[in-house]
Amino acid sequence: MSTISRPAETAVGRALRAVAEAQRLLADAIDAVATDVDERARMDRALQTCAAPADERLLTVEQAAERLGMSVSHVYREAEEGRLTRIKLGAAVRIPEYALTQYVEERRIDARVAGFAAGVRRRRRARHVGSPDTSRPNV
Repeated sequence: MSTISRPAETAVGRALRAVAEAQRLLADAIDAVATDVDERARMDRALQTCAAPADERLLTVEQAAERLGMSVSHVYREAEEGRLTRIKLGAAVRIPEYALTQYVEERRIDARVAGFAAGVRRRRRARHVGSPDTSRPNV
């Protein structure tokens, strides 16, 4: 025989079910918060990598072209192809100042590397038949 009365068993069972439901709801809430925190962190990282600092000037494409010494159409092309950071404000396209510095730095060629490459090209041309070095008869 049971020492607990039938109504007490029913109350304990309901309490246990309520605790289990509360645990499940709490676990779901924790998962939702963790997902939200991860999403916010991802968005913050994305904004930090692509957003210009608040004090950074935004240049028109014409101003950017003048500073880079290239044509306006070339700046548009570089921006369209993702090689130059751009910000679209409605129909207007603006280039952050930092993007110009970044663009130039990414394309900077070390003088030693450039000199080595030029030397390789000269040696390759000299080996070709009919080059100025081999076309003259040795006298």
